[in-house]
Amino acid sequence: MPGPPLRHTTQHPTSWKKADVVSVPKKGGVTCRQVLLLPPLSKIFERVLAEKTPSFLEENRSLTTSSLVSGQKGRQKRNSCTWSISGLQRCPDKKEVEVVFLDCTKVFDRVPHEVLVRSLQDRGITGDLLQLLSDYLRGRTQRVTVGGYYSDDSEVRSGVPQSSVLGPVVFIVAVNKLSDSVKCELSQYADDLVANCVIGKPQDC
Repeated sequence: MPGPPLRHTTQHPTSWKKADVVSVPKKGGVTCRQVLLLPPLSKIFERVLAEKTPSFLEENRSLTTSSLVSGQKGRQKRNSCTWSISGLQRCPDKKEVEVVFLDCTKVFDRVPHEVLVRSLQDRGITGDLLQLLSDYLRGRTQRVTVGGYYSDDSEVRSGVPQSSVLGPVVFIVAVNKLSDSVKCELSQYADDLVANCVIGKPQDC
């Protein structure tokens, strides 16, 4: 007997939670970056969720920063740093604008799963979808591969999967409350944040 349709499941298949870590040389070949190789079927399923989840968040006005996570499978083309800069250039009255660009180091790997799940719940995601996203994050393993050799599997206890389709969406929701703590406009592109403030009087500095 076939199982229930994936759209009705609350579990992410265990075999899809396994990843291989490979080192890819950065430009110039001096250092390397770590890339996760995820199962192709998992990415297809993630793509479906990544298209539906942002739509729900935007329809319910659950996001407070200009993160705009739909349209590009978790990231939106017009929400890049280039888009942020072009938006600042359209500042009315040619006023001065102070801008801070933030690039958080290893942040995709460090956010605890409990924080990610709680953030999703705070944004109105409940029921089967919350259970599915929670199961998607937990119980993951990865191993390092070099030259055809593999290490033992290691449990992943925090963060979202690098190179995944759904990971950036979950991360954006998790850090979205940051705008509640600052008195400026925030734009967000995955783990890149742009804070800007229009200077209209000396007190704004």
